[in-house]
Amino acid sequence: MAQDSNGIFYGWYVVLCGFFIMFAGFSIINSLHSLFMVPVTEDLGISRTTFSIALSIAGLGVAVASPIMGKLLAKGNMKWIMSICVVMAGAGFMSYSLANSAVYFCIIGFVIGICVAGFSNIPISIMLTNWFYEKKGKAMGLAFAGSGIGAAVLSPIITKLISNYGWRTAYVI
Repeated sequence: MAQDSNGIFYGWYVVLCGFFIMFAGFSIINSLHSLFMVPVTEDLGISRTTFSIALSIAGLGVAVASPIMGKLLAKGNMKWIMSICVVMAGAGFMSYSLANSAVYFCIIGFVIGICVAGFSNIPISIMLTNWFYEKKGKAMGLAFAGSGIGAAVLSPIITKLISNYGWRTAYVI
């Protein structure tokens, strides 16, 4: 077993990284995006139903991309794929600040969904499966707990950002 100088199994560092990916990236995009609903719909004059549909398009992006990403991640350079997907998802999320219609949210949301498939559940599962055998369930549970904990911790912060700086600036931050 690969261990650091303190005798800690390297796989636990992978769990920690997975936790932070789920905490920051996944929870904001998937769990907390609804916090923007009221300010965006009121400002753009679109219905909440339309905005919800636009956000659901990101889920469609994940669904379409998952089988492809699974194959790419298993055979390709996972670090590069994840890095590119994180940067593109972050840029896409920031670009929501430029939106003036639901169509923009749909198009960018689909791209973000593709990227989410490339940096969250699939690669984390692959990495943890490669590092763990006996404690795989525990490792995955801890890594994926980042999503729920991130939603709980970041919800009041994002709400405060939206109320203090507006939805466009909050998307950029």
